[in-house]
Parts: sequence; C-alpha cells; structure tokens
Amino acid sequence: MKLNIFKLFLFTAINISSICIGQQSPLLQHNYLSPFVYNPAYAGMNDGAEMGIIRNQKWADFNGGIITNLLVAHTRLKTSNSAIGFNLGSDNLGLTNRINAHLSYAYRIKLSDKLTIQPGLSVGIIDQRIHMNEIIGDANDPVLQQSFASNKTILDANFGVFMQYEAFTLGIAMPQLLENKFSLSNTNLYSFELARQYVFNSSYHFKFKKHDNLFVKPDILAIYSPNVPLHYSATLLAGHQKWGWLGATYKSDYAVAASIGFSFIENLKISMAYDIPIGAMASISNSNNFEIALFYQIKQNKPAENNNFSEEKLENRLKTVVEQQAVKDAIQYAIIDSLTNQINIKKIEQKVLEDENVLIKETLTHFDSINRIHHTNEEIKSNNETTETASPRENEILKTKNKTKKNEDQTILKKGDKGAVDGKNIKVNQKPIYDGLNESIQTKSIKIKDDYFTEVMNSEASPNGYYIVNGTYSTLKEAERLLKTAIPLFPQSKILINSRNQKYYVVLYYSEDIKGVIDALIISNSINEPGFKNAWAMNYFYKN
Repeated sequence: MKLNIFKLFLFTAINISSICIGQQSPLLQHNYLSPFVYNPAYAGMNDGAEMGIIRNQKWADFNGGIITNLLVAHTRLKTSNSAIGFNLGSDNLGLTNRINAHLSYAYRIKLSDKLTIQPGLSVGIIDQRIHMNEIIGDANDPVLQQSFASNKTILDANFGVFMQYEAFTLGIAMPQLLENKFSLSNTNLYSFELARQYVFNSSYHFKFKKHDNLFVKPDILAIYSPNVPLHYSATLLAGHQKWGWLGATYKSDYAVAASIGFSFIENLKISMAYDIPIGAMASISNSNNFEIALFYQIKQNKPAENNNFSEEKLENRLKTVVEQQAVKDAIQYAIIDSLTNQINIKKIEQKVLEDENVLIKETLTHFDSINRIHHTNEEIKSNNETTETASPRENEILKTKNKTKKNEDQTILKKGDKGAVDGKNIKVNQKPIYDGLNESIQTKSIKIKDDYFTEVMNSEASPNGYYIVNGTYSTLKEAERLLKTAIPLFPQSKILINSRNQKYYVVLYYSEDIKGVIDALIISNSINEPGFKNAWAMNYFYKN
C-alpha cells in the first residue's frame, strides 16, 4: 500500500516540477487598470497613491483550478520624481501554493513636456509550498521527511521600464530576473527553476475633442517564458470617465472575455470580467472563469495634475488666447486707422482753410481796387456837379475842402487803423474776422456824407449794416433788369434809392453780421456774370 502511495506521490511531484520550472506570472484580466501588477516601473504613474485588490479564478472543474489573489499599493513621493510600491500575491494551483511579496522603487525621467521614461525595480521573496498531506497517508513518514521539504523560500527581483508619450504608454518588464533555483528534494531531483520572463504591454487613451469625458482605450499584453507557449491578449475599452466602461478581450486562442467597470464614485473603480473558453479549451473545461477588481486612487499632488494638463487642452487654451489677442489687435488697429483718418481730415481741412484764406485775400484785394475806383468816380462826379453850380470863390473853397477830405480819407483808409473815425458819418468797430476782411470792409467801404437809403418798394428807411451792392444805376428800369438776374441767386436782392444822388442801388445781400456779408461777397465775386464779379461791400451807417 505504501509503495502505491509513494508512486502516486512521485508522479505528482514530477508533474509539479515540470509546471514549476516554467511557471509564468499570473494571467490577469484587469492589468489595464494597474499595469503595476506586472511592471514595477508603473509605480506612481498617476502622480498620487493607488491601492487595489484582484481575485482571479479559472478552470475550477480541475481540482479547484487556479486561484490568484493580489494586493497592490504604490504612490509617488511628494515634491519628488521617485515612487514606491508594494505587491503581495498568492497562487493556488492544485497541491502547490505560491506566495510572493515585493517592494518597488521607480524614478521618473522627464525628457520633454510630452515624453517621460521611468525605470523601476522590485525586490522581494517567493515562498513555494507543496501540500503533501493531501496525497500522502502519513506525512510524518521518516523516509519522506528525508527526501522532500514541504516549502522553500528564495530571493526574487523584477525590473521594468515604462515610457509615456502624451496618451501613449509602453512598458517592458522582466519578472524573476535572478532565475533562482530551489529543490524540494534532498537529491535535487525535483527542483524548481524560476525562469526569467518578458512582459510587454502597451495602450493608447483616445479622447473626443467635444466630449472630454468619453474615451476609447486599446490595450495589449504579451508574456513570454521559455518552454511555455506565448500568452497574449488584446483588450478594447470604451466608456465615460465619470460613469464607467465596457470591455472586450481576446486571449491566445483559448478564451474571450467581457468586462464591465464602474467609476461613478469619485476615485473608486470596480470591475468584473468573465472568461468564455474557445477552441480546444472549450472541450476540456466549461467552468466559470471570472475576475473581480477594486482600485482606489488618492490624488495627493494637485500641482502635478495641473502640470500634466493634457496637451490638447493647453493647445485649445493657447488658441483661445491667440484669438483674443487678435481681436484686441484688430480693435487697436481700427482705432489707429480712425485716428489717422481724422488727422488726415484735419490736414485736408487746414489746407482748404489756407486755400480759402488765400482766395479771400485775393478777393479782398480785388474788392479794394473796385471800391477805390468807385469811390474816386463818386468824388469826381460830386465835384463836377458842385463846380458847375458854384462861383469861382466857392470852387476854390471846395477844392481846399476836397484836399483836406482826401487827406482825411487817406488817413481813415490806411490799413491797420483801429478805433472810430468821427466827422465823416463813419463809425468803425474793429473786430478782426477772416484774416482782416472785417477790418478792410469796415474801413474801405464807400462812405459818402449825407447818404440816405430807402427801399423802392415800400419807401422804408434802410437799416444800418452791411450791404453787398451789385450795381448803381441812374434809372429804375436798368436796376430792375439787373434785379431779375440777381433774385434767383440771392433771394434777398432788392433796390435801394439814395436820396443824396437819386441813384438806384441793386443790393444782393444785407446783414448786421460781417461774416455773412463776407461769405455772400465771395460767392458773388465767384459768379462769372456781368455785375456779380464786381460786386462790392458797403458799410452803411446813418446818424440822425
């Protein structure tokens, strides 16, 4: 009986040893939640603390199958590029039980604003056990005690590198780096070899521009170990950052998996996955293969979050700032253009005013010449009339008076005189307007003693003020003919009669304001018609 039991034990041990020689890392579904379970370089990847538990059970119809329990915790140290972590796990496979515990350290190297590389190393122990009492009737048999040990503990180390470029991540790890060996028999016949493995994982986190909370994330995992078939899996996740996600996974021709996760509680993620065997595995096992995971994050480093603001958001913010600055620049340019236009308008107005002043001065010179000629003709006529009716003695006296009057007029009409001149029925009130036109009209207009004007139409006395005279005629008929021509251009036109000489004066314009008279005179002199071009101004002041 003991011999049969011993043979059974040897068969089991041989199978166990063959399994353990190429023993892989646990095959997990939720590695996309925390790649730290395979690679120590992922410690502190979220710039905060993270804790999580995973339970995986598969192929339960084979003597309980494989059960994996895992506890992980890692955090980034404040104000530092360093991160630390802890990993505690157990694998139960038939008669064997494996427990491992590792401490991890990782250091972040920031190559640019977009590219980060982080190497990591973990060191710990692996405790391998065989439950012999489940296959041996008497585990205290001295023969068995001398040949087999129920457990062995050895040192282990893992190394990995993690790279992130914007939303793309890539990790490479080497579990069981030391490739330690240990034997459960005194003869080294049944030994365990922890073969070095190579774990590769990569993912990309797609976000939608108009909906930042929506995402799609493909994730790839591959595990290679000597003497063991390559394991690979491809997962596609889609979901909402604040609500949860759905996932689908394909695993190395032996299973497909569906997963669902929830994240509606802030910083807490809960997920469940279910494997469905396919291919050859479907004909071997139909057991329930499931995995549950729970992870909690503590975001300790708020400034780091701001520093790791997504490039897309930074670009959008920069674009907004540039657009706002462009609007400000456009407003400033519009203001500058408006001011420039106003300055140009002012320059044009100034030039027009200067040209107008030149025209006024030229008109004034022309107007003064006409007034002098007209004044001289009036004096000659007056002297002739007086000479014809006066005696020689009176003519002599008249010549003396005219000479004296001429001297007075020359004094009165001298340019630049100011004040009032009495004795000639002339009153001058100096108020310079239009670069001297006011002074010129007031001092150079025709002033004849005993002038008294009345309107022909109603015989009313003409008021004192400034008159624009278009012509002087001996007969009313001649004056009326010119009046018909003047009224369409100057509606105020009328005929005055001077009681002193019984002459008819065609007046185009009257005003007490010299400004209006100057404007009317300029307009009249600009009309190329007989009578208008030679119009002159009269400052009429009658003193009773």
